[in-house]
Amino acid sequence: TKSNLGLALTNLGEWRPAEKLHKEALEVQEKILGEHSLDVATTLSHLGQTYEFSGNLDEAFLTHSRALKIREKILGFEHPDTANTWARLGGIQRRRGNSRKAMEHLHVAHTVSQSLLGAQHPATAIYAHNLAGALQRLQEDEMALTHYTEAAQVLQASEQHYGASHPVLAYARQSLTRCRSIA
Repeated sequence: TKSNLGLALTNLGEWRPAEKLHKEALEVQEKILGEHSLDVATTLSHLGQTYEFSGNLDEAFLTHSRALKIREKILGFEHPDTANTWARLGGIQRRRGNSRKAMEHLHVAHTVSQSLLGAQHPATAIYAHNLAGALQRLQEDEMALTHYTEAAQVLQASEQHYGASHPVLAYARQSLTRCRSIA
């Protein structure tokens, strides 16, 4: 689909052509499926990523917020896709320099993921790592250390499943490094 091509272009750093394809896909989807379908939410997320990666954080936040509303309406609050959207919004807030809002959004993503996928799931661990970073920026070092430790333990345990060179293990190494800097 056009949105998938747009995502590929985003990953190549071709922001303008990616944005154009996402918007074209969105226009067709909204016309055929209505404004509140999961396909529209997915395309909005792809468009939001394009804005995010190109540095247009205001548009990224608005676009991901719209995707979140659709996902919460259709999938409910407790769904992995909803948690991922909360995490994206937290990442955008972090990049905007709003550590308090980043922490709030990332806390939601972590809590939902922990409830749905369990504490030992790699996605939960990555959310824990990102939440720890927001907490550390807020000088909540004790809580940050708790979450960095959680992330490192889970992700290191995942090494057998993923293999030592898997990118997800980079989070474990970062978490361990940050634990040492706090302790």
